[in-house]
Amino acid sequence: MPSAQLIEEIVRRVLAETDIPGRPEYYILERRDRVKDLGSQLPNGVCPVFMADKDRRTAEEIAGMGYERIILPCLSVSAMADLAAGRASGRIPGLVLSLLMLGAKVEVLSFEYEKFEDTAPPALFRLYRSHEETLSGFGLCRFRSGRNRSKILREGLVTEADISRLSATGVTEIITGPGCLVTALAADMAREKGIRIISGSAAGKRKA
Repeated sequence: MPSAQLIEEIVRRVLAETDIPGRPEYYILERRDRVKDLGSQLPNGVCPVFMADKDRRTAEEIAGMGYERIILPCLSVSAMADLAAGRASGRIPGLVLSLLMLGAKVEVLSFEYEKFEDTAPPALFRLYRSHEETLSGFGLCRFRSGRNRSKILREGLVTEADISRLSATGVTEIITGPGCLVTALAADMAREKGIRIISGSAAGKRKA
């Protein structure tokens, strides 16, 4: 066992044996030196556990370690297209695919395709947005900190397509204005995806 893994395992065992309450551990599917500004993207009080250099743990071992969450810092466009097709190339995408096959949930902090929203052909960008929806069905979803992320819609018709798009961006709560109408199918999809729909007047009473 590599030294970094050995140290990590010793710390985990000491905490367990001495019954010292530890911080929730998030396993990061990347080496520490390849991740920037991670602290600002994770909740306070979290203990990130990074992959060690030459880490050879299998997906089964990672899934069995009892980490609270498994985090992928960034999903590249190439890895995203491969995973949406049920295949993977490379060490980390291979681990992600294996974890998903084991029924584990993997959460992504950022999707590389979003950087190209202003330059990619609309049809290509829509393809990658659909990839994100496909991957969400596999258990590879956008990271949510646990806090409600609200979207205010002041007017217009809210359809299933709108709910799907908002869910893919991490929205957990929609506040509708008086000129906004939510279709029945959109409301059903919102319930399925765990998105609350609140009328503007109800939201005002809640905040008061």
